[in-house]
Amino acid sequence: MKKIITLILFLVFSLLVLPLSTQARMKFTPRINVSEEYNDNIDLDRRDKEDDWITTIGPGFSFLMETNNLDVDLDYSLNLRYYKDNTDENQNDFMDIQRAQGTATLFPGDPFTVVANANVSTVIVDEREATSDENSFVNRALMYDLSINPNYNWRITSTLNASLGYLYHFVNYQQLGTWESTRGYENDDAPSEWQEHVVNFDLNKQFGPRTSCGISYAFTDHQYSDNNEDEEDFQRHDISANLEQKIGSRLTLNLSGGVNFFDLDESGSDNGNVWSVTIDYIVSDRLNMGLYYGRDYSVSVDRGISESDDARATITYQDRLNVSLEGFARKSKYGEEGIEFHNAADTEDQSIGGLLQLSYPLGKRFTINFDTDYTYWEFKPDNEKVDRYAFAGSIDYNLLRNLDISLSYTYRINDSNMDENDYRNNIAILSIGYRLNP
Repeated sequence: MKKIITLILFLVFSLLVLPLSTQARMKFTPRINVSEEYNDNIDLDRRDKEDDWITTIGPGFSFLMETNNLDVDLDYSLNLRYYKDNTDENQNDFMDIQRAQGTATLFPGDPFTVVANANVSTVIVDEREATSDENSFVNRALMYDLSINPNYNWRITSTLNASLGYLYHFVNYQQLGTWESTRGYENDDAPSEWQEHVVNFDLNKQFGPRTSCGISYAFTDHQYSDNNEDEEDFQRHDISANLEQKIGSRLTLNLSGGVNFFDLDESGSDNGNVWSVTIDYIVSDRLNMGLYYGRDYSVSVDRGISESDDARATITYQDRLNVSLEGFARKSKYGEEGIEFHNAADTEDQSIGGLLQLSYPLGKRFTINFDTDYTYWEFKPDNEKVDRYAFAGSIDYNLLRNLDISLSYTYRINDSNMDENDYRNNIAILSIGYRLNP
């Protein structure tokens, strides 16, 4: 944890000592949100359901600055939660209640840029365990994510472009509430942090106004902290090519493919293919459609490297009535022993489902929202099959220019063939938010 704090302080210091342009544009907007929540199953249990009233206080601010040499976009808040009966679940420790999303770009628009990103948010540890988007501590970790990316962009000709970059990426996970996973991690034994150094080179060529293609190479050195005794450090080489083709004025096709070579400290070497197909279609000014299908490798929270095949179809409609519809399917394999996914993929998650979001204004001040989602899961080798549903609705009221009131209700179901993992959860929330515009 000391490492990420040091890096953040170094970043803040660098920004403060940088001379600002006399043409700087800045906007600072403080805010506070207060909500009262009734939750009838705070632990997501089937039998021993514990209900409670939860008060949440969220002071925060957004900050925007644009100068000739530096752009900063930052949103920061605290999320304090107080339980009426289960006071041992109170979340008021400073390191647990922070939430942040920020980007700083040094020399924006120049051939040489430095982009720093910081993110502090909660993430689900293991999809196999009881989980809910609305629950803030069951099967949750607080993720501190920081990256610093200097990059040089070289325009060789009017149609040929090359870039050389370096990325430092640091991720730290902190336990929130109950953290028990299928791999046996529990409480303080849970994995805590990793860092990686990435060097990448890209070469892109434009062929007329409709076609562009490129090749890229990246080398990654991934290192776990000393606390991650069950995970292996590894090095990774990525070689890929991509093609973007505009078909008419409304349809865009993106194709990419390549190979990854992994070298783990103890398990030896392996390789895998990565690829993706993306189609974006602008039907009209209000209606957009998209398709995606691809494979990639990533580092999971607590189960090492994962190989994931993803498929998504999206439709968005924006008018007085805003509609977002998405269907998805995903298969993830986890390399419990190295990354031999093709031969020893005993741990596998498969899911298929969809979500629908609707938003409709009633006059100038009222807006009604409705969200629903469904996911069918299969978990191997346990052969658990789960149906997960959620239905949510809210009414938002803009009382004054800077004052918003919202009343929401969510009903979530987890229906498993292993009865001990079933749960139902009702949540009702009344929230008030005030922001001070400069």
